[in-house]
Amino acid sequence: MTVAQAHKIANKVHKQQPLQNIPDRSFEEEEEGCEEEEGDHGDSAEDYSDTANERSTDYRKGGYHPVVVGEVFHDQYRVVKKLGWGYFSTVWLVWDYVTKRYQALKVQKSAKHYTEAAYDEIKLLGEIMSSDPDKTRCCARLNDYFEHTGPNGVHVCMIFDVYGEDLLSLIGRYEYRGVPLPIVKCISRQLLVGLEHLHSLKIIHTDLKPENVLLSTPKHAIISFMKRYHPPPLTQRLRLVERDPKTMTKSQRRRYYKKLKVIEQNDNAKENIPVKEHHSEDAKLPKNSREQSPEERAEVLSASDTDSDWEIERLHHVVLADFGNSCWTYRQFTDEVQTRQYRCPEVILGEPYSTPIDLWSAACLIFELITGEFLFDPRKGENYSRDEDHLALMTELLGELPESMRLGDGKYRSQFYNSRGALRNIKDLNFWYLDDVLHRKHKFTQKKAGEIAEFLLPMLEFDPQERATATEMLANFEHFFEIKEDDYAPFCFVPSDAEREPVEGNTSDGEESETSGDFNDADDEDDDTSFEEAEENGGEGNDMDLAQFWTEHPLLAKEFLEKRGLAWLDIHAVLAGKRLGDPALHESAVEVIRLLSDEADYNRGDQQQGTEYDTTSCTEELRGGISEAGNH
Repeated sequence: MTVAQAHKIANKVHKQQPLQNIPDRSFEEEEEGCEEEEGDHGDSAEDYSDTANERSTDYRKGGYHPVVVGEVFHDQYRVVKKLGWGYFSTVWLVWDYVTKRYQALKVQKSAKHYTEAAYDEIKLLGEIMSSDPDKTRCCARLNDYFEHTGPNGVHVCMIFDVYGEDLLSLIGRYEYRGVPLPIVKCISRQLLVGLEHLHSLKIIHTDLKPENVLLSTPKHAIISFMKRYHPPPLTQRLRLVERDPKTMTKSQRRRYYKKLKVIEQNDNAKENIPVKEHHSEDAKLPKNSREQSPEERAEVLSASDTDSDWEIERLHHVVLADFGNSCWTYRQFTDEVQTRQYRCPEVILGEPYSTPIDLWSAACLIFELITGEFLFDPRKGENYSRDEDHLALMTELLGELPESMRLGDGKYRSQFYNSRGALRNIKDLNFWYLDDVLHRKHKFTQKKAGEIAEFLLPMLEFDPQERATATEMLANFEHFFEIKEDDYAPFCFVPSDAEREPVEGNTSDGEESETSGDFNDADDEDDDTSFEEAEENGGEGNDMDLAQFWTEHPLLAKEFLEKRGLAWLDIHAVLAGKRLGDPALHESAVEVIRLLSDEADYNRGDQQQGTEYDTTSCTEELRGGISEAGNH
């Protein structure tokens, strides 16, 4: 595909459509419902999800195409496995008979506005790829596209490289408590590299959020599945009996049930698939997997990832994806952009927008990676709207919006601000600034909270003209992206014995305060002092205690390691991502680390029964702890 071809198709589609990209009314109502009920983290504008399933009612004219495992698209791509779905499309793992490799097939809904959006995305992707021939700019790549006719209409299909899960899955992997800072720093840098590339082409993503940033490598279960699958010959057709009845037309279902009846009556029909197996895991697996051992099949079906060095390294590499809502700075399709929690003030106020909106979203996304929580999560009140609450939360965290915005020409400004520039319905504000949120609520040390806030605040400037660009962030914060010893837990957090004790007489009901903040600065001066004293006076002792713990740990004792032919430095090297020269010794070192991780997991479980702790985060803590022990 060339850029010229993409332009030609997109322009042809636009000539057949109204100038504004306005969806039908039912689509708008559905979007509003999703936003109110699910806070935009549902399927409202998302175009990829590997959780749950799409609604069966959307398999209708103008909706999803009933894709079937084993089906061949475009005489080239055989469907192997479902990868995910979104409001606009479903995504499938396919085998490409031409290139002899796996690809990802995205099948768009067939309604006209989805077709238009698909060709706009194709056009944008053509420009993004043609200006990045070396594949270094951290953006998803389109390899092919075509149209496919099905019972629900004509669907635009796009072929991409196979990527991993999205960042929302990564946040969930760490139980919404925050992704380790070393990983966040790697992701943040690549996020900005991708945005710098888009903005240099005058492209605005408009919907940057965790769901639209993907790990660049598939998870272990998918790779294992791909290794074991052997595609049948291209000429082999899918048998009707192997299909899911929900994806069939009425006439096909009639034929299907007739055929099943024949199979039931024929005791010797061993070449056919028994009826009871149609909905089993065997029916979903490639044929050769039915002959595998239980251990091999467990590996294929397992959704869990390995805890190897490879798996940890995989979490550091991402690509920007889902350009279905993207536009050009000089050609915008709608004023309603950005998912709620990542929406910037100029969009809420109805002012003109451009590339700075992506930087605001990036800051919100990075905060969410670091803490596991939204930076802004507004709620509708009895006498104020969700938008006004959103502006109030911004004010509490970042100070008053500039007068030019509060009294400006924004289309919706007068709905939220009066003639004096004050919020119309929200009067009592609790100011709680970003470094305080990170320090008091999320327990980062004052030093680390200050570093993170210093990095995020330039992207959270209210005035879009003053907001940092991706290029400026990459140039000015190279020091932030450098991974330091105190980026690892527990050194980046306030020591547990320094946490704030309840003040006598407080009437707290035990609930955590929201990001909007219930702190009173005057009441908490003593707490500030206790935090500072703990960090200044207790930090060094805590580090020494931790170092002593690791050096005296029985699993790291000299005698224990020597029995396995290991030295203490071998464990340190493997934790640092290195591979020992002797494979047997390397496996022994990995086993010791697993034992340490299991112990950390067990201890963590004593405090949080019923929750599953990811051993990857244990490994991050071990790396930090043992490194500190080495320093002492």
